[in-house]
Amino acid sequence: MRRAGLLWRWALLACILLGVWPAGAQPPTHTAYHTVTRWSMDDGLPHNLVHAVAQGADGLIWLGTWEGVARFNGRDFTVYDRQNTPGVELGGVFVVVRDSTGGMLFGTAFDGVYHYQDGHWQQLGDASALHLAVSALLRRADGALWVGTPQTLYRIEPDGRVVDVGRQAGLPRARITALAAERDGALWVGTEVGLYRLPRDGSAAEAWGKAHGMRAAPVRRLAGDRQGGLLVAGDDGVWWWSRGGGLQRFRQGQRVDALLLDRRGHLWMSLPSGTLVVHSGANAPDEQIAISGVASPALLEDAEGLIWVGSTHGLFRIAEGAAHGITHEEGLASDYVRTVLQTGDGTVWVGSAVGLDRWRNRQISVCRWCRTRTDACWSSRCWPWPTPAMAASGQAPTARVWCGWMRKVACWRASVRPTACRRCRCARCCRMARRYGSAPRPGWCAGAMARHAATPPPTAYPMARCRCCIATRWAPCGSAPIAA
Repeated sequence: MRRAGLLWRWALLACILLGVWPAGAQPPTHTAYHTVTRWSMDDGLPHNLVHAVAQGADGLIWLGTWEGVARFNGRDFTVYDRQNTPGVELGGVFVVVRDSTGGMLFGTAFDGVYHYQDGHWQQLGDASALHLAVSALLRRADGALWVGTPQTLYRIEPDGRVVDVGRQAGLPRARITALAAERDGALWVGTEVGLYRLPRDGSAAEAWGKAHGMRAAPVRRLAGDRQGGLLVAGDDGVWWWSRGGGLQRFRQGQRVDALLLDRRGHLWMSLPSGTLVVHSGANAPDEQIAISGVASPALLEDAEGLIWVGSTHGLFRIAEGAAHGITHEEGLASDYVRTVLQTGDGTVWVGSAVGLDRWRNRQISVCRWCRTRTDACWSSRCWPWPTPAMAASGQAPTARVWCGWMRKVACWRASVRPTACRRCRCARCCRMARRYGSAPRPGWCAGAMARHAATPPPTAYPMARCRCCIATRWAPCGSAPIAA
């Protein structure tokens, strides 16, 4: 038994030193206001460079990468690529959008547009569309699909015909970078040489950006606000025209690769350096959130208000709130946390590999109890065994917290000095303390899994007796049992 205990302790020490703990998503980092979680190829992504992100009608997240498409359910990635999807060329997916007619649309680097719905893949357009290099997509209400490419703008009709709208409308022969629909039926077209507008009647394209003060710089992303205004991100910062004609400028002279206006009206701007800038209003300073790698145009707010970002280092999810891990650096006795319990007064009890911590009023205190003349009390420094279980009974200020260790059980009562049992002679004894009410009850010994009824003194609570223990005694204060 003694040798087994030594082996157990050496195994625990090795795990702590080597950091061998279960892994899922990469450990979250946190800023003052947001929590950032990252996924990469190690977690199932087909490629770390995420070009595009969109959410399907079922709530799942779809991603476009260099090595295919991935569908993410929050835990696992389902990958569609050349190897597992015969007849579908999904190498280099630059654009992913939800199709208003149902399903999802994917624009590829060399193989045109694919539509996915209910497990079925279909390549759209006639023979001339099979090898288009797609840089932007937009489905209009009439069913026509607008496709931006590095040279011009196409429209794929519902019957599959492909029309070169860019040449007909007089658009410059430049890369189409973004598309957005206006409420009156006109079409906004972002290019590498500025912003253009295609009127609803099909007349010639207007150099709208130049006419409104924009220089002939690349446009990276287009978006609309709830009042019908227009937001433009590009190499000259962000331009925001309101419906009434007012103009706001952000990040002037800086390149902004992507933007979105979230449900609270906060403006998110993605910079190529990997920094996300969040503008919350004129009276609040801009918040900056750093993500690793070079940011891509992938930027999305999902139905739950979470922000999804792509970069050369994978997929990032940004959640609101200052949620982050509390570690030894913040005051915990150990980073190896075994159990957590919150009592009715709001106190959080943390059982770890070396003892018990109490988190109250944003302060962490280590519960180091010492031996006195009248009580047998536990000291984490003297006996650093893990705390595998906790239970609570009652409400503040008379609440009790029972803690079970490898060879002892302890009780903490509010406004009363804590009392703990002495060390048992059985390594299996006293793993867990049961909840006790105001009247004595039979107890449990989790080590032997044997239940014993007893008749204790009036001021004491019963303690189950392990088959390997010699005796069972009672706590003099009546708040906790003592196993001898």
